[in-house]
Formats: sequence, C-alpha cells, structure tokens
Amino acid sequence: MDISSFIQHYGYIAVLLGCILEGETAAVLGGMAANTGLELPKLYLMAFAGAWLCDSILFLVGHYYGPTILKYLSKYQDRIDKIERIIHKHDMLAIIGLRFLYGLRTIGPMSIGIAGVNSVRFIICNAVGSALWSAIFVTIGYSAGKIFEEQLHKIGTNLLPILIIAVFVFSIFFIIRILISKYTRRSHKTNKSALEHK
Repeated sequence: MDISSFIQHYGYIAVLLGCILEGETAAVLGGMAANTGLELPKLYLMAFAGAWLCDSILFLVGHYYGPTILKYLSKYQDRIDKIERIIHKHDMLAIIGLRFLYGLRTIGPMSIGIAGVNSVRFIICNAVGSALWSAIFVTIGYSAGKIFEEQLHKIGTNLLPILIIAVFVFSIFFIIRILISKYTRRSHKTNKSALEHK
C-alpha cells in the first residue's frame, strides 16, 4: 500500500504517521485529501503533530545519546559540524528552518540535540517551525487538489488537461526539493572549502 492509499483508508491517523515517518509528501497528500471529505483544520493539526513529534524524538535521542550515536554517524560528521556551527550562531532560526532543508530531516534535529541546545527552547522553536511547515505543505496539497477538482468538473471525461495539471503541480514540488538539495550541497562544499583554506 502506497502513502496515498494509506491516507485514503486511514485518514487523519495516516497523515499523522506519514508526517512522522516520511514528511512533505504525506503533508501534501493530506492537504489534497481535504478535498475528498477530510477536515482541513484537523489535517493541519495532524501534520503539525507528526512533524513536531518526529523532530522532538530525534532531538531527545541526540541530546541524551549524542556520543554513542556519533560513532554510527561518522559519514555525516561534516554535516553535523556544519549544523552545529549554524546553531551556535543562530540557534532559534536553525531549529525553525532546518526542517525545510532537503536531506536534513533526520540528522538536523539530532545534531541540534548533540549540540546541547536547551530542551525547552527547542520544544518551543520546534513548535513554531512545525506550524509553519504544516501550514505550507498542507496548503500546497489542498490548493493542488482544489484546482484538480475544479478542472475535473469543467472538463468532464477529458482527463488529459487534468493529467497535465497534476504533472505540473508535482513537477514544481519536486523541482523545489531538488533546488533546495543543490543549494544545501553547494553551501556545504563552500563552507568545507573555506575551512580547509584557514
């Protein structure tokens, strides 16, 4: 069963679990599901809770088991060091913003925990970041689903324009993710090069 079918069958709980285990895709599909009978405010709440729980658990793992975990994360050491440097300069912005950077969903909150950020501070900032994240991605899904539904009523059985719209919307979504990923890697290489020349 794919994530879309899972959400159709299990509704709000599927969105909650999907946002804990997967992330953006579950939030977007959850937003689309608001056009099929699920309530949008509850979907925002489930996406928020899933994002907040996931990052809070990863933070606590890093916070309490940091030295042990680092032994198994040696290939991510450069990334962890970079995150720690960002945290020491702008900890609140890092906690709120790291979830939006592709490839840092797991390692980001753990690195914040390893860096020794205050737990209460993290919980509050994580709530702000989770609220922004859920609002953005659930709204993207809801808007895409709304457009899809409106076009379906207009065109009836002619599915070609609908398929074009669906491909267009998801292409934009994945292009944004790819661009964020490239920017993150480029920034990482630049910082690494700068450190090597010091």
